Amino acid sequence: MKKTIFLLLAICITSSLFAQKTKVTSGSMALNDGNYEEAIRYLNEALVKPELLDDKSKAKGYAKLGQAYIGLMAKAQQTQDTALIKKYPNAAVDAYDAFQNAKKFDTYKDFTEEINKNMPILGNMTYSTGFMLYQQAAKSASNPAMMKMISGESVKYFRMTTEILPDFYGAQSFLGYSALLNGDSATAQVALEKAIEIWKAKSASKTGAKDSSMTFAYASLYDLYMNGNKQDKAKLLLAEGQSQFPDNKSLKILELNYYLQNGDFQNGIPAFEKAVKDNPTNEDIAIAYANMLEKKGDNDAALKVYQNVLSFSPNSFNANYNLGAMYVNKAAELSKKSNEEKDEKKIIAYQAQIKEQFNLSLPYMEKSHEVAPNDLSVIQALIQITTYLELNEASMKYITLKKKL
Repeated sequence: MKKTIFLLLAICITSSLFAQKTKVTSGSMALNDGNYEEAIRYLNEALVKPELLDDKSKAKGYAKLGQAYIGLMAKAQQTQDTALIKKYPNAAVDAYDAFQNAKKFDTYKDFTEEINKNMPILGNMTYSTGFMLYQQAAKSASNPAMMKMISGESVKYFRMTTEILPDFYGAQSFLGYSALLNGDSATAQVALEKAIEIWKAKSASKTGAKDSSMTFAYASLYDLYMNGNKQDKAKLLLAEGQSQFPDNKSLKILELNYYLQNGDFQNGIPAFEKAVKDNPTNEDIAIAYANMLEKKGDNDAALKVYQNVLSFSPNSFNANYNLGAMYVNKAAELSKKSNEEKDEKKIIAYQAQIKEQFNLSLPYMEKSHEVAPNDLSVIQALIQITTYLELNEASMKYITLKKKL
C-alpha cells in the first residue's frame, strides 16, 4: 500500500514539474513571436512556484521574463500606447528583478550573454523613467509632500540604473539631484562624488571631456560640503571645478560667494572687482560685491555699487531695499547716539540727521514695496520711516496692510 502512495506522489511531482517547464517553453515561444503580454503571463505562471523548477529552468524563465518586460516597454513607447504603460507601471522594476533572479540561478552561465546583452537596454529605460520622475518632482516644489514622494521613486530608478550601468556618470549625477529633492543629503553626496570621479576618468580619456552639465554636479556637491561645514573640501572642489571649466559663470559666482561667506576680503575684493568689470550689468555679482563691501565696513563704496545697479536695473528689489536699509541703519546709529547725549543742541542736531537719513531711505523703500508689495520687512521699514517723518496717512496705510498680511 505504501509503495502505491509513493508512486502516485512521484507521478504528481513529475507532472507538476513538466507543466511548469511547459509554461517556460510557451513563454519563450511567445517572446520570440513578439507576444510580450502572453510571454509575461506564461512565465509568471511558471515562476509562481519556483520550487517546482530546476535551477536551469528558473534561470531561463527569469531571463525570458526580463526580456519580455523590456520588449513590452519598448513596444509601448514606440507606439505611444499609454494604456499599456499604465497596465504595467512597474515593468522596468520587474525586468530588473527578473534579471537579478536569472543571474542567481544561472549556475552554469548559460544565460549570461543573453542577460548582459539586455541590461544596457534596461539601463536606458530605467534612466529615462528616472529622469521623467525627476522633472515631475522638480515641478512639484510647491508641494513638498508630493515632491518627496516622486523624488523617492526617481531615486529608486536612478539607483537601478547605476547598478546596471556603473560607469554612467549621468545616472550618478541624477541620483544625487533626486536625493537632494528627497532631502537625503548623505545619498546625494556619495552619488555626486562618484559622478565626478567617473567623469574625470572619462575626461582624461576624452570621452566625457566637454560635458558642461557636470558644472551642476560640482555646484551641488559644493553646496553640500558648505552646508555640512566642510569648507576646506568645498574650497578644493570649487578650485577643481574651475580648473575643469575655467569660463563657467556659475562656478565663478560660487567662488565669489565663498569669499563673501567667509569674509575673505584679501582675495574677495580683487576677485569681485574683476568680476564686476567683466560683467558690468550683472546684478547678482554687483549686489554680492556690495554685500561684501558692507561686511568689510566700507559703506560708502557699497552705496555707490547699489546706485550703479539702479542705473541699469532700476526695479532691482535687492539694490533698492539694501540702499534703503543702509539709510535706516544709519538713522538707528544716530538715534542711539542721540539717546546717550545730554546736550540739548547736539540732540536736536542728531534728530535732524536722523530725519535726513529717513528721507533718503523713503524713496528706495517705496520702490521696494512697489516691486514686492507683500514683503513684511519692507512694510515694517516703511511704518518706521513714515511714523518718524510724521507722514500719518502713509503710516496708517502701511499699518493696515501689515495687519491684513
